[in-house]
Amino acid sequence: MYLEGRYQKVKINVKNLLNITSTEWKRVSYGVLQCSILGPWLLFIYINNLPLILEIYSLPVLFADDASVVTTDTNSTNFLINSREIFSQLHKWFSATLFLLNYGKTNFLHFRTKNSLL
Repeated sequence: MYLEGRYQKVKINVKNLLNITSTEWKRVSYGVLQCSILGPWLLFIYINNLPLILEIYSLPVLFADDASVVTTDTNSTNFLINSREIFSQLHKWFSATLFLLNYGKTNFLHFRTKNSLL
């Protein structure tokens, strides 16, 4: 029963305790309660294969529910091709696992050395 048959609603307190608005109860299709002990373990199991799909092109670094992807190549053309492939693979993985990639928080940083031609 912990993972299924749950409902949730949102309560909004507008300026004082006497004026509380709430939504209707809605069935939760998937997910676990926030602040649960089980939540982090299930997340770890769920995202454990993410590094495997990217390891050909990069070094994924996972920390809690954040991920960073590091890739290097001295050839600028290969670097751009690999970077596009990484984002393509991430998009496919997020779609297949029903996760949402927050593009508003997603950044692409390109570092290079002073004498680099990239």
